[in-house]
Parts: sequence; structure tokens; C-alpha cells
Amino acid sequence: MPAEWKPDRARFVLSIYPTNGFIYGQVDPGVPGAWRRAPYFDGLRGMAKKLLEQKRHVIMFVGDQATLVMPDETLSLGTMTANDNFRIEPAFGPNGPTWRATKI
Repeated sequence: MPAEWKPDRARFVLSIYPTNGFIYGQVDPGVPGAWRRAPYFDGLRGMAKKLLEQKRHVIMFVGDQATLVMPDETLSLGTMTANDNFRIEPAFGPNGPTWRATKI
């Protein structure tokens, strides 16, 4: 990854969860919005687009609060632990096609 993605600069760490191949990001709680800054947010959305085709996802954590990164939007998953799962379904919103994420 480029130098600006190193954790000391980006203020988050990305890892691949071995069980499902999802990319999980742990964000520095002192800079909770770091992952939403350029160039990271666009890069994460690009990853999400590629992974969606493989039924894999990008999830960013600030503490135990999880946000699912989709190609065109983010979806709050709320508090998540290692034992929690979620389901993603296509939906139709006020601005057209979108996604709905439900913790199960």
C-alpha cells in the first residue's frame, strides 16, 4: 500500500478476517473520522466495490461501533462483536436503488 496508508499516517489499521475474507479497519478512537478523509474514503469505497462481487465487505470499527462501507454509501451496523453477523439486501430508497444492512 502507498505510504499514506501506513497506520501512523492513516490513523487506522486494515486487516483481512481469515474466516470470511472481509476487510476490517480498526480506527484510532482519538481520530474517529480519519477513514472518511481523502484519499482513504475513496480507496475504501473502491475496495468495497471489488469485494462486493465476491460477497466480501469492508467494515470500519471505531471501538465497537461498526460501519459497512459500500461502493456508494456507508451503512451503520451499530455495536458489533466477533459473535455478531449481518445481512445485506438490495433496497429501494428515495434516491433509487440502495442497500439495507441488518444485524442478525
